[in-house]
Amino acid sequence: MCRSAIAFSVIFLAIVTGGCATIFSGTSDDIRISTDPEDAKIYREGRLVGEGDVTLTIQRAGAPPEIRVEKNGYESQSFKPETTFNNVAMINSTFVLSWGTDILSGSVVRYAEDSYHVQLIRDGQAGLNPAQRIVKFSLLNAAMVKLDLAVGEGEYLTELAGISGSQSGEDAFRAALLAERVTLLETGDPKAFATRVDRIFSRLAAMES
Repeated sequence: MCRSAIAFSVIFLAIVTGGCATIFSGTSDDIRISTDPEDAKIYREGRLVGEGDVTLTIQRAGAPPEIRVEKNGYESQSFKPETTFNNVAMINSTFVLSWGTDILSGSVVRYAEDSYHVQLIRDGQAGLNPAQRIVKFSLLNAAMVKLDLAVGEGEYLTELAGISGSQSGEDAFRAALLAERVTLLETGDPKAFATRVDRIFSRLAAMES
């Protein structure tokens, strides 16, 4: 057998038994958590992991961990990072054994966003107004809202638009978001994404006033 044939056989065997997504994209993701205030404590499944700004390595296999952010004098916030389908796993479409490996290792999915920014609200503060709620929702769900924007519909887009209040306001806000979805989809950082969404809403609110 020639060397090229041997090399091909080795690569083929590695892909079949190892899992394409597992080999090429790994089994974990690094996710950055930043906070406002900058000294808020960050917990992962109840265990303190740092303050203000930390990067967590999270295995894709199993349920996403609960992240909680808290600081004395502020309302604590909790969330679980969202996952999405790992496109690299499509390489396995003809290799059943590889699919099995990727599913067991968790590599068939990946975390949708590589950073989250959590803005805490002071205790005793009156209920959030729509603009504040929109910023909060956009910060924590940037990746999922983007997925909905890409296809033009979805539960996250509906929930975001619904924060605006009335049905007419919801329809106008949804239309405005879709009109600027190219710019929104190109905005990678959750904080910058939330800022752009807030500007869209503020512009609509100013027009109605």
